[in-house]
Amino acid sequence: SDHGEEFGERGRVGHGTTLFGEAIDVPLLLRVPGTAPARLAAPVSTLGLLPTCAEIARLSGLPAMLGRDLRRAAAEPEPVFCETNQGGVLRAVID
Repeated sequence: SDHGEEFGERGRVGHGTTLFGEAIDVPLLLRVPGTAPARLAAPVSTLGLLPTCAEIARLSGLPAMLGRDLRRAAAEPEPVFCETNQGGVLRAVID
């Protein structure tokens, strides 16, 4: 998924017009053979999906990518930036 959905929370329905948790929190499950299950408490960005998959697949020599391996987030949390421009520009930083 790339975004959440509002179902009447704060009087809103849909997505793209707010940056509340119900609109920006996205469930993400990855199964990596040979790796114990873990749950990340730190907020992460979907920008980390490609670098994470590249690391898991042991791909090297790829062009520079935005984001970083999501598995490092617990030890090295970084701020997550969010933005929407539907109904006015809104920006947020989750730290």
